[in-house]
Amino acid sequence: MNTVLLFLLCSLIWGSTWFAITFQLGVNSLWSVFYRFLLAAVMLAVYCCLRTGFPRLTVSQHFRLFVQGACLCGISYWLVYESERYITSGLVAVLSTSVLYFNVIIRRLWLAKPVEAKIVAGGILASAGVLLLMLPKLDAQTLIGSAGRGVLEAILASLLLSFGCVACERNEEDNLPMLPTVTLNMFYGSATVAFIALVQGIMPEFSLSSAYIGSLVYLAVFGSVGALSSYVLLIRRIGAHRAAFIDVVYPVIALCLSSLMESYQWSLIALLGVTFIGAGNLVALKSSKTDSEGRLSENQN
Repeated sequence: MNTVLLFLLCSLIWGSTWFAITFQLGVNSLWSVFYRFLLAAVMLAVYCCLRTGFPRLTVSQHFRLFVQGACLCGISYWLVYESERYITSGLVAVLSTSVLYFNVIIRRLWLAKPVEAKIVAGGILASAGVLLLMLPKLDAQTLIGSAGRGVLEAILASLLLSFGCVACERNEEDNLPMLPTVTLNMFYGSATVAFIALVQGIMPEFSLSSAYIGSLVYLAVFGSVGALSSYVLLIRRIGAHRAAFIDVVYPVIALCLSSLMESYQWSLIALLGVTFIGAGNLVALKSSKTDSEGRLSENQN
């Protein structure tokens, strides 16, 4: 699939999942994340068994995939679910854009990747847009009390997600097939949150309500199998630092839904923020296109 289409697919789907997550909050968030990724992993595992099979991996490869899965498909999502107990899904989506900056820093420290000028420029524009979007939400109630807890959980979720994204880029060096790798990530992520729940003495629970089951299926099929698989493929193509610009786009979609479902009020400043976000992404996508052509040339040589 075309890189731009992958980018748009992830943005549109994840922009809607922030609202779908609110229907999962009636069940302990650890078990909700467990069910989501276990269901997604089972579906992908069936497909892999029928079409591609699973490669034989070393212990070190399994360990790296475990770290990637625990961060990318486990703990970070649990923290996102928890944060939505205290703040609106739109604000959680906005705060998640911090993964863009975490990715740049972690890639530099962990993989010794250079920081590209175009990515920095795009990030500055996008961060200005995010700041403008957040201004209506930055009041005393947001920064103290239970709302403050939600903000901290959302930012910590972004940090762990960034570790998972950069780990994905590191694991790409082993040239492992994508879908079996994503399947193992989901299994490891679901196992991690189940272990955390059991250690805390939280026994499995489930809701038979149509809202819970419907949102669970949507999140597993579209949010995990569809969008997450596309996101991993995007990281493989353009790197975690550029793929992270998705986290600047889909909050706009989430806020549109939040305005319909949670009474989010748009303002001129917020609309100006959307403009800055669009400009930042144009810079990033242009950089991504250039880099992709360079990689293609290297492969042909």
